[in-house]
Amino acid sequence: MRLLLALICVIMPAIPLSADEGKAGKRLVIINSYNEGAPWAQDFVTRILQEVSSRRGVATIETIHLNCTTIHNAEDYEDMAKGLFRTLANRHPDYLVLIGNFAFTLRDRFVENWGDLPMVLISMSDSLGDMDYYFTHPEESADTVRPEMTPISTLRDSYNFTMVVCPNKYRETVDMMRHMFPGMRRLVFIADPLYVNRALSRDIESYLNAEYPGMDYEWLVGSEENGRRLKQYLDSEDPSTGLLLSTWFYEKQNVHGYPQLIAGEARMISGIRRPVFGLRYSYLDYGILGGVFVSPERSWHYARRAIMEMLADHDLRKVPVRTVKEAYPVVNYPVLEKDGYSPDICPPGTRFIDRPETLWEQYWMLIIACGVAFVALIALVAAIAVGNRRTRRMLGMRDRLIKGMPVAYSRAIVSADGLRGISTTDYTLSNDGFGRLLSMMADKSPDTPLISDEHFREALRKGAIRFTCDFHDTGIFYEFFLIHDPAARESGCGEAVDVFAVDITELKRKEAMLIKATEKAEESDRLKLAFLANMSHEIRTPLNAIVGFSDILCNTSDPVRRERFVNIIHTNNQLLLKLINDVLDVAKIESNTLEFIYRPVELNALLADIEGTAALRLPEGVTLECRPGREELLIETDPDRLNQVLANLLSNASKFTTEGSITFGYDVRANDIRFYVRDTGKGISPEDLPRLFTRFTKLDRFTQGNGLGLSICKSIVERLGGEIGVESSPGSGTLFWFTLPIRPTGEKL
Repeated sequence: MRLLLALICVIMPAIPLSADEGKAGKRLVIINSYNEGAPWAQDFVTRILQEVSSRRGVATIETIHLNCTTIHNAEDYEDMAKGLFRTLANRHPDYLVLIGNFAFTLRDRFVENWGDLPMVLISMSDSLGDMDYYFTHPEESADTVRPEMTPISTLRDSYNFTMVVCPNKYRETVDMMRHMFPGMRRLVFIADPLYVNRALSRDIESYLNAEYPGMDYEWLVGSEENGRRLKQYLDSEDPSTGLLLSTWFYEKQNVHGYPQLIAGEARMISGIRRPVFGLRYSYLDYGILGGVFVSPERSWHYARRAIMEMLADHDLRKVPVRTVKEAYPVVNYPVLEKDGYSPDICPPGTRFIDRPETLWEQYWMLIIACGVAFVALIALVAAIAVGNRRTRRMLGMRDRLIKGMPVAYSRAIVSADGLRGISTTDYTLSNDGFGRLLSMMADKSPDTPLISDEHFREALRKGAIRFTCDFHDTGIFYEFFLIHDPAARESGCGEAVDVFAVDITELKRKEAMLIKATEKAEESDRLKLAFLANMSHEIRTPLNAIVGFSDILCNTSDPVRRERFVNIIHTNNQLLLKLINDVLDVAKIESNTLEFIYRPVELNALLADIEGTAALRLPEGVTLECRPGREELLIETDPDRLNQVLANLLSNASKFTTEGSITFGYDVRANDIRFYVRDTGKGISPEDLPRLFTRFTKLDRFTQGNGLGLSICKSIVERLGGEIGVESSPGSGTLFWFTLPIRPTGEKL
């Protein structure tokens, strides 16, 4: 046995596929854990040879089959390993592709003999068992306990390799068998004692016990004796017994007394009328009915990608492990038909192999061509039948289009005596808009033509003109376009002029608004310049007082004079602070960042505070009176902003009232509160009232102020939801009033 294993490892390397084995390049060795006849492994070997053999930089490709089915103990394993390294003694590989986990058990010896060379492992499992797990024991039963398994991914840091996992879909395949054959009460697992099948047998039995309790299970282990039992199962037509094939190899001595691998019984499947399912996609060629398989295309895609990354000398420790997740049920349609079953019993999403093409699939091009020809014939007949009607319809559409145009249109036939005069003008093809235009002109000025002869002469001379008409101060403007059509001259009906008229009244209105806005902006700029000049004067006045009296204060020791100077400085500080606050408020109003904080306020208390402050600033001979509208009134508003408005109005009243009184207060109305400030000052002229609340406006340039107070008051009142106004005439005093809406606070008004 050991001599046979050594000979196998020596003679099995494949012949190099490159044209010149000695040419420059690296050596790729494929080490297959299984025997040369294993379909799943051979599919990968064939594809790798086809893909890599023509790749530049790879001089030689060899394939070695380890025949792990014949490895029964550690002695067989050592003989196999020695034979492998003896075979490659003078042909050390640069790259390794390992098929099956059994080959990966030699990883330490690979590193010891060949260094840290890159490896790609293609496997059905991502776990690794101990060495005894991979020895084939023909006498082993399905009851053997599965050893502890180690995830292969934990070895990534120790070896330069990556991995492609193509898992067996045994659960899904068992479900598929039960779906197609609900009467199945027994499952026979047809498989040799290879380590992969031993693990699968334990997993399948556990799955049956969990999902299909009561279903009988048998592992038919590959052997010469069980080969006869396999034939009995294949000849049986018992629908309650399901057959599931994995791999079927066993040893048998040949006529020379040497062991050989036998697999012939599994090939009998193709000749029987009995459904057999499989766990290998490649066994579809053996005649199995089907199964659930991972995608062979995706499996090869991942394997090819890993091999290409290895040949590109990538660090395989950093290349991710790829697991094929795409799987689907597959049915061999000729076998399904031969066994006498309908495709309707197959699970949803089944992919059929070698299914005959439908009538559409066979003749789709001819069917489409005939359909196109038929449609073309129908279209031709229809075109001939409706040709004249289409022409009439198009003419009608033209007339409707002209009449429904959003602009007024007409064709004018002008009879002219050369270019010296217009004798007649007839309007034809006029739409509704042009008709309304003619009617309006007839109503406004019946003796005046809509378009003058001069305009027609100019259109005939230049070819096209445009002009604007305002229709005798009606405020309605139209833009006219006259376009001469020389082609109409041949008909002998005179000169044809297309007339278009567009209502531009709205444009004119907007133009007037823009002009007005421009003038307003220019006026605003002028006022701002005046404001800057005024502000420079206003700010300089308190600053001069503050600076001047501060210097004098430092040089005087008279207490009476010092107190007077301090009062002057304090007064001018307050004036300067108000100027700055007004400018800041204007900036906040412009940027819409002026804050309003609403809270309940007892209005009479607020007015009392304002009265106490305003009384200090009254000129001599002027009295101040507060008249609240209720004994108590609780409202919700911004007290600071309300205080600011009333204080500004009282300040203005005190500036222009030299004798008499100033009265302020409020009245409660149905939906709002009306505040007022009345004085007996000199009053305001009617022509100054409209611009009173505009910014930078000062009616008396000799009075202190920056022209912002009333503008700020107006903005605050409007933001609070009210309105502000003034009533005055020269010599009779002034009344400022503003309203605020009533905001409910839970208290009665």
